[in-house]
Amino acid sequence: MRKLLQTGIITAFLATGGCATTYGGGNFLGMTGGQHAERIDENSWQIDAAGNGYAGSKAGEAMALYKAGVVTRATGHTHFQVYSFEIFYNGYGAQSALLKIHPTNDPDAEFECESWAFRVNCRTVSADWAIEHYRADVKQSKAQTDAEVAALRAQYHLGDDAAAAAP
Repeated sequence: MRKLLQTGIITAFLATGGCATTYGGGNFLGMTGGQHAERIDENSWQIDAAGNGYAGSKAGEAMALYKAGVVTRATGHTHFQVYSFEIFYNGYGAQSALLKIHPTNDPDAEFECESWAFRVNCRTVSADWAIEHYRADVKQSKAQTDAEVAALRAQYHLGDDAAAAAP
């Protein structure tokens, strides 16, 4: 009986050893974490990102800002305006983030902040900076970034004009 208990404990330990959140996690609001972007309207996007108990303390923020850079590049813009960015700790002991952006080519354009708790997070960010700054945190290669940009263009029918405008 003791041997069976030890085997069960070892199996459980090994099974959870690979449970750190991955950027592409399939269950972004569940125990595995990950991220998801959704188009709200013609020029607005919402990005949900969540870590889990095995992720770093800034996993949600890193995934959300990286994804915002990818979405912005996919739309053919150079910058994104963060008009709402709520960061909180989820029930799995890790950081989650809800980010809303407007892609833009004008880093000085004015916009209205909708964040209620974290107004300091409202700002304009370079898409290239966000991608390069958070690439290591989300463990994505340049090829993976380029593939994700292409997939978003196809999924949302962003067309050749977005492809031509992107760096």
